[in-house]
Amino acid sequence: MKTGKVLLISSVFVVVVSLAGIAQDRYVAKADEEIYGTWVSENLSKTQLQKYVLGAGIMKRYRLLSDSTPLDEATFEIDARWTDSDGNVWYRTHGVQTTGIYKDYSYVELDKVNKAGTIWEAQFFSLGYKVEIDPAYAPKAFDPNSSYHGFQYRYRPEE
Repeated sequence: MKTGKVLLISSVFVVVVSLAGIAQDRYVAKADEEIYGTWVSENLSKTQLQKYVLGAGIMKRYRLLSDSTPLDEATFEIDARWTDSDGNVWYRTHGVQTTGIYKDYSYVELDKVNKAGTIWEAQFFSLGYKVEIDPAYAPKAFDPNSSYHGFQYRYRPEE
């Protein structure tokens, strides 16, 4: 009986320590992340959206810069953040569409904000409908030929 209790307590301790180690590895986003803000596309096509608004926990996408109602919304979480030797800030992000025609689709993404904070480059990968998010599927590099690769520019309205 005593051996059983010791084994149980030891097992619980190992699980708690393991979970604490995992929690320490998870990136905790700051309130002023470089990627947060309003971003716009210079070219508007039938398939491209013109405005993206990113903030803590949310991404809203708009067809036109002048639109006040988003076309769709998604959760937006940062899994990892690092800065390269040129001063660009990189992110590995994920989320789930919460509204719109792709509602309940999960996605992972590789994002880069240039050193000046004026250009956001993204490579998107859809995991599918009601699929559990696995950051391991996030793109490792940009593919400029992919339709899921794009550039947006920091929106700075004229004063």
